[in-house]
Amino acid sequence: MAKTKYESSEETGALEVLSQGKISGQDLNSFFNMHSPSTFVFKVKSAALKADGISVGDIAVCDRSILVKDGDIIVISVDGRFYLRRFVDGIEPYLEGDENIKRIYLSKAKEIDVFGVVTGIFRKIAKNS
Repeated sequence: MAKTKYESSEETGALEVLSQGKISGQDLNSFFNMHSPSTFVFKVKSAALKADGISVGDIAVCDRSILVKDGDIIVISVDGRFYLRRFVDGIEPYLEGDENIKRIYLSKAKEIDVFGVVTGIFRKIAKNS
């Protein structure tokens, strides 16, 4: 791919133009598989995964068609309460958040409903829009 005058630089933190000399649009609906009936969005209301870069107010894109595996960040309902947590598989599977967040051991739950795997996060940063 040809570089342009806008090429990426670690020193400046600038972004690299993704096509030869011009910025081309990216369809975020396609990128996040938003046309699929298995894809949902949720507004984050917990700071439990701040160390993972997920903040209160972010929009989490969640896909129900993806099989959950160890280490995935998932949206899950445990005993009627919704959580956004990292799934840890093992002898006794559990959900974890940041260091200060209590683990949720799934073997102790009466009801579990996994809504899906988080595939992306949106964050609004402009203050005037």
